[in-house]
Amino acid sequence: MSENCRHRQVTTIILLLPLIGTAVGAGVRPDEHFPIAMCDKGALAPAVERLVKPVLLARVAWARSRSYLDKDFETAFYKFLEAKGAVALEAKVALMAYYTGEHYGEELVEAVLEHPAQADSLVRRYRDCRPRVTFEDQLDGLVVLRTQYDNYDYIRAQAK
Repeated sequence: MSENCRHRQVTTIILLLPLIGTAVGAGVRPDEHFPIAMCDKGALAPAVERLVKPVLLARVAWARSRSYLDKDFETAFYKFLEAKGAVALEAKVALMAYYTGEHYGEELVEAVLEHPAQADSLVRRYRDCRPRVTFEDQLDGLVVLRTQYDNYDYIRAQAK
């Protein structure tokens, strides 16, 4: 089995552990198994927030639609993944705090793993708490969790 295949399997297993459901109207809610709190101080940097906002709002809209697939979310997500640079990497690390779906979460972690030297310190910073966003009141039902940060750390440890 290839190393990449093994990483995908581990990613999938870890992301499935919490058996997360999305409830509309529940506000942003921490997953009870892998919770991540909101930071006491500080908000997400405006440049980073501009990148994550369309993805998060599209994810909330998808949850409200209760459909199996959502083209708007998929389009926003893949456009987001294509972004390059330091701000884009920080935005990807910030997005890891939110449940976007197993497949999308796996792709997100893989995108962050492409830049481990730059991502390691960002993951350490975001793993403990997520900064507040200015559109927090629009994120009803979105689950926040530490799973993807733990997954990143696990894969990095295996690579060393």
